[in-house]
Amino acid sequence: MENNSDKDFLEEEQTSEKENNASIEDTDSFDSENTEDTSSTEAYGINTEGNEGSAVNSNVMSKPVKSKRLIQFPLIIAAGIFAATILAFGIWKVFFDTSIEGTWVYENSRDTATSDQTDSNVDSNLYVVFSSKIVNEEKGYKDVSAYQGTQEQHKSYLIEENEDGTKNLQSSLGLAGEYKVTGNWITGRTLTVTATSYDGTEVEQVFRSTFLPKFELPPVSDDFKVNKDIIGEWDLNAEYKVTYTFNENGTFTLNQNDESVLNGTYVVYEDEGKITLTYIGQGIVSFGVQTFDMTYSKDGDTLVIDGLEYTKAESESK
Repeated sequence: MENNSDKDFLEEEQTSEKENNASIEDTDSFDSENTEDTSSTEAYGINTEGNEGSAVNSNVMSKPVKSKRLIQFPLIIAAGIFAATILAFGIWKVFFDTSIEGTWVYENSRDTATSDQTDSNVDSNLYVVFSSKIVNEEKGYKDVSAYQGTQEQHKSYLIEENEDGTKNLQSSLGLAGEYKVTGNWITGRTLTVTATSYDGTEVEQVFRSTFLPKFELPPVSDDFKVNKDIIGEWDLNAEYKVTYTFNENGTFTLNQNDESVLNGTYVVYEDEGKITLTYIGQGIVSFGVQTFDMTYSKDGDTLVIDGLEYTKAESESK
C-alpha cells in the first residue's frame, strides 16, 4: 500500500521546484531587460550614475591609421642616396679635383714690387679667378678675371683637350699655354701653365689655390672736398663704353667697357682745373700707390675730361 504522505511530499517538492524555476526565469528576463536598457543608455553615452556626464557617441568608428612604413621606406632610401652622392662629390672635390676653376695667386707676384713696397701693407700679388660662367655660348668662352691692387681685368678663356689627354688654356688675359693642376684642397692645389716664348724656350707660370682677399683703397687725401659738380656717374659719348663714377666719400671707379676697372680715391682742384686720381696698381716702374692728373671743365650736364665729353647718367635716363 502506497504511503500517501510520501506521495504528497513528492508532489509538494515538484511544485516547489517548478515555482523556483519560474522565479529564476523571471529574474533572468528582468536582468536581460536591464542589460538591454543599460547597453542602450551606454550606446547614447548617457551617464546612468549621475547627470555629470557629457553625451559622447561611442558608436563613431575611429579611422584606421595607415601604415607609415610604406611612406617612410622610400624617403629613407632617397635620403641615403642623396647623402651618398654628397659624400662622393665631397671626396672627389677635396682629393681629385683637377679643374682650373677657382681662385689662384701667382707665385712670383711680389717680384714686381720693390723691397719697401713689399714690406708695407700693400698687397702686390696677382690673383686670377677662373669662373664657370659662360660669356659666349657660341664659342664656349668662360669668364676669367685678374685682380692686382685696386685694378681689375675681366676677360674670357677657353679650355681645349688634346688627344694625349693634355689640356691647353687660351685666354684674352694674356695667360695661355698647356696647363695642369696638381695637389688637393687639403695640401693645396697648384696650377702650372707652360707657354713657349718667341725664341722657342718654355716658360712656366705657377699659381697656387687661394681665396680672393678684400682690396683696400688708398686713403682719401686731406685736400679732398666734396664738389657737387662732378658727383655722380659720367658716360663717354662713344661706342666704346667708358664711365667715371665720383662718390661723395672721395672714392671713384673708372670702368672701361666692363673689361678694365680701376678703383681709388680722388681730389678736385677747382682753381687748377684738374682732378687727381690715386690707386694701387702696376705703374711704369714698379707696383704700388700710383697717381695721375687729368684736366676737367664743366658745361651744364657735360663734364669734359682731358678733352672728352662725358654726360651725366641721370640726365640720359630722363
